[in-house]
Amino acid sequence: QCGSYAFMDEEYGAIDRAADAARFEPALTVHVTAVSRPRPGLITVDGGIKAFAADTSRPAALDADGAHLPGIRYHFGGDEHGILALKEGAPALRVGDRLRFAPSHCDPTVNLHEWIHAARDGLVTELWPVAARGCGW
Repeated sequence: QCGSYAFMDEEYGAIDRAADAARFEPALTVHVTAVSRPRPGLITVDGGIKAFAADTSRPAALDADGAHLPGIRYHFGGDEHGILALKEGAPALRVGDRLRFAPSHCDPTVNLHEWIHAARDGLVTELWPVAARGCGW
């Protein structure tokens, strides 16, 4: 599928990993911010069902090189929030930290956003409107 292939997502990444294929770095990511720490081992982020498609698996936290961050498991926490369960090996996270996630399913994740911020080398270079955002023809 041309759109899915161009963006990649966690579903396609799992297929690559299972086949021991060359890993494609996801071109579509969603950035979230840690907004609270309700108790040790948990961080609440500002990205929930309104930021990520919730129809399949979970989004995955990525490092700057596109590899999975160890010890972080995302859980949907409602419309506006996600909850990160931090296990052994997870990076030390604080309120205010920003994280980058690969969505589990790219197509319906794009449909949740008004704009795509196209970036190169960490700098936003263009803004692309999502023309059919929310349409259910």
